[in-house]
Amino acid sequence: MAFKRKNVADLQQQLSALNKTANADYGPDIAEWKPTVDTQGNATAVIRFLDATEKTGHTIPFIKIYNHGFKEGNRWFIENCPTTPGIGHTCPVCAANGELWATEIDANKNLARDRKRKLSYWSNIYVVKDSKNPSSEGKVFKYRFGQKIMDKIDTKANPNVDLGLQPEDVTCAFEGSNFVLVQKRVPGQFPGQFFPNYDDSMFQSKSELLGGDEAKLEELEKELHDLSKIVAPSEFKSETELQAKLDQVLRVKSKPASTATPATATPAAATPAVVQQPAIENDNIDSELDDILGELGL
Repeated sequence: MAFKRKNVADLQQQLSALNKTANADYGPDIAEWKPTVDTQGNATAVIRFLDATEKTGHTIPFIKIYNHGFKEGNRWFIENCPTTPGIGHTCPVCAANGELWATEIDANKNLARDRKRKLSYWSNIYVVKDSKNPSSEGKVFKYRFGQKIMDKIDTKANPNVDLGLQPEDVTCAFEGSNFVLVQKRVPGQFPGQFFPNYDDSMFQSKSELLGGDEAKLEELEKELHDLSKIVAPSEFKSETELQAKLDQVLRVKSKPASTATPATATPAAATPAVVQQPAIENDNIDSELDDILGELGL
């Protein structure tokens, strides 16, 4: 059968490679699961992260992808970032952000923060319990999530063994565990700013998925989604195309403000640096892409 008992060392090695270094399907996608929030913006559900098989088109359970999403006036720039692992091309937005950041001017650095790349992970999941949307229970979906949840997966795979904790591959159908997703709406740094928080989410005790019934697991495997399509090269624009889109959204090509004239340090755009600069990491990667897509009604 496709789902097999696994050695947790395999996942440890895969997570290590993933973290050293997803085209998200923007728009309604019936294959994507999202928790249904209540009037307070909170949500709960029980899901199971699923292992990769030949059906998934990928060798590990998780896909990692970077995106850019920001608004200039009423114009949106939402594109996959070619610095995504496996693509590895130059990104004009990251280069422009590097040039802005190098000015050491707060206004320019704030622009770079607004335009920085956002990190997402994708996985196949089995929905065990979703009281707000019971029709999704017992089905397989694609699920996009951020670093906070990935950290919880990594902690289970690489626990503090000095405390007597044993490594666990939570995606194993036989010796993995369900994930209790607890999403809370919490205030951000600025007035009127809110983010989803996943601190109270946790893994349950080990359990066999579908009772370990091999016939049911074989049927479940047929529902898995090919995650490799998310990061297929065809889903990423070329450097030339991205530069043209960036110029169109920003409309101007003014250089970053000079350190000698901080009073004008609020450019609408920046000419991308010739040399690729490091991308500025996102401090709240679990929420920003959701916020962007929410504004677009997606």
